[in-house]
Amino acid sequence: MENYKKRKIAKKRRILYLGLSFGVTMGIAYVFYKDLRFGIFLLPICYEYYGHLKKKYLRKEDVRCLVQFKDFVLTLATSLSAGYSLDNAIAEGERELSNLYGKGGLIQKELQSLRREMELNQDFSKAMERFGKRVKMKEIRNFSNTLSLVKKTGGSLKAVMVECAEGIDRKVTIMRTIDTMITGKELEWKLMMVLPLGLFLYMRVSSYDTFGILYETVLGRIVMTACLCLYMLAYVLGEKIINLCGYEEG
Repeated sequence: MENYKKRKIAKKRRILYLGLSFGVTMGIAYVFYKDLRFGIFLLPICYEYYGHLKKKYLRKEDVRCLVQFKDFVLTLATSLSAGYSLDNAIAEGERELSNLYGKGGLIQKELQSLRREMELNQDFSKAMERFGKRVKMKEIRNFSNTLSLVKKTGGSLKAVMVECAEGIDRKVTIMRTIDTMITGKELEWKLMMVLPLGLFLYMRVSSYDTFGILYETVLGRIVMTACLCLYMLAYVLGEKIINLCGYEEG
């Protein structure tokens, strides 16, 4: 799959994630400095957290897209076996996905483009390659490369499609298994990131006479900045460990 930083998400979701990231940044500014104006200097945290939310969302979308593409390929293979032409098989696959996932499915628009290309007598393997580039999934591009090889060697198109669908199904199963395994670790990590903030807020409210100096003097600001750096280091290390336990996509 592609580099998550280069991929785009829907405008509404982007605004939502930016709002959440900004809120988290302002919360950190309040906890460590008791002054929201310091949030201006913490905008890199906002950017980092936005990237985290976006990456997590796109991972889930990748799994859903792979599942839908697998169902599309299986429908193609079944339709070709039933004697459908390639154009009609693609149209049938598009209808089947609409029935399964609704017209707003992840790859519905791209399948419509694929069908239109086939109606214009475009080469199927080349059309699939363009389809893979638009969806930004290497599995689909690999499938198109395999189709090109099959056409040159005269292999069975149906057999290739079934094997491709089975391969995608295995990958989806592995990805979901990994997600299940790391969910508990990720929850522990989030809890460990939230608890220090809650504890510090409690101590500040209950013993402000003791902790107030950290917000009212230059030395106190320096100490809090050092604490923030350690906190962010713990966050980055925790995220890397979660990625290593799961799968790092870039």
